[in-house]
Amino acid sequence: MHRTNENLANASDQLANNSVRIREQMEDTVKEINDQVRNMATGVAENTKTVGDTLVNAHKVLETHLKEAQFQVTDSMETMQKRLEGALEEVFQAQTRAIARSFQAVEDELRKSVNTTGEAVNKQLEAIDRTMQQEVERVMNEMGRALAAISGRFVDDYSQLTEQMAHVVSQARGFDSRRRASN
Repeated sequence: MHRTNENLANASDQLANNSVRIREQMEDTVKEINDQVRNMATGVAENTKTVGDTLVNAHKVLETHLKEAQFQVTDSMETMQKRLEGALEEVFQAQTRAIARSFQAVEDELRKSVNTTGEAVNKQLEAIDRTMQQEVERVMNEMGRALAAISGRFVDDYSQLTEQMAHVVSQARGFDSRRRASN
C-alpha cells in the first residue's frame, strides 16, 4: 500500500512537471504567433506607405505621363493585394505550424505520462487535455480577431486609395478638357 501511494505521488509529481512544460511551450508558441502577427501588420503598414508615395509621384508627372501613371497605380494596387494575400497565407501557415508543434508536444508529453501512470492519473490527463484545447481555441479566436482587424484596415486603406485615384483621374480629365478647350 505504501508503495502504491509512493507510485501515485511520483506519477502526480511527474504530471505536474509535464503540465508546467506544456504550459511553457504553449506560452512560447503564443508569443511566437503574436510576434509574427505584429511583423505582418508592420509589413502591411509599410506597403500602404509605399502605395501612397507612388500616388504622389504619379500626380507630379500626370501632365506628360497620364496613361503611364494610371498603369503604375493599377499595378501597385495589384502588387499590394498580392502582398497582402501572401502575408495572410504566411500567417495562416505559421499558425498551422505552431499549432501542429503545440499539439505534437502536448501529445508527446501526454504519451509519456500515460505510460508511467495508472487509471487514476488518466482522469487528471483528460482534464489537462480539455484545458489545453480551450486555451488553443482561445488563442485561435484571438488570432482570428487580430487577422480580421488587419483585413479591415486593408479594406479601409484600399478604399481610400481608390477614392484618391478617382480624384486624380477626375483632375486629369479636367486638365485634359481645359487643355483641349484652349487649343
